[in-house]
Amino acid sequence: MSLKKRYQLKEKGFTLTDKYIIRDQTGNDAYEVKGKFFSFGDKLSFRSNFTDQELFVIDQRKLSLRPNYRILKDGKLLAELTKEFGWGKKTFEVDVPGPNDFVINGNFWDREFIFKRKREVVATVSKKFWSLNDVYGIEIDAEEDQELILACVVIIDLIMEKGRVADNDE
Repeated sequence: MSLKKRYQLKEKGFTLTDKYIIRDQTGNDAYEVKGKFFSFGDKLSFRSNFTDQELFVIDQRKLSLRPNYRILKDGKLLAELTKEFGWGKKTFEVDVPGPNDFVINGNFWDREFIFKRKREVVATVSKKFWSLNDVYGIEIDAEEDQELILACVVIIDLIMEKGRVADNDE
């Protein structure tokens, strides 16, 4: 049994751009994700609140048949999240260089989903206990890339909030 790290992700309402605050298991604001005001498609900055350093840029690929986002670190592709076609269920894939890809599935409409790598669950995401406040509870295996998984949760929330995945595609 591996150790888990827990986070809360909350979307900040009433802003002109997308904005998220991610708190660690001690309740500290660990990360902030903020959208760019003028951009073609979604473009967000994922920053550490501890160092005030930009860790990633999340960039939507607009000319794609299905939702597709790139996660860039220092201008280089770190991972790409894509909604996969499938009858009867939603699945997202995160392509990471090497054998570290994730498959994400679950009930996205209810915001309950899991991250798997090689059929092993490495993270769970649940809005079940936080539904009144638009807050996600996220639990990630300690040895996983915490920030990458958190960035993917932000992307999935963007896709779901903006209706880019059809309701009847579950």
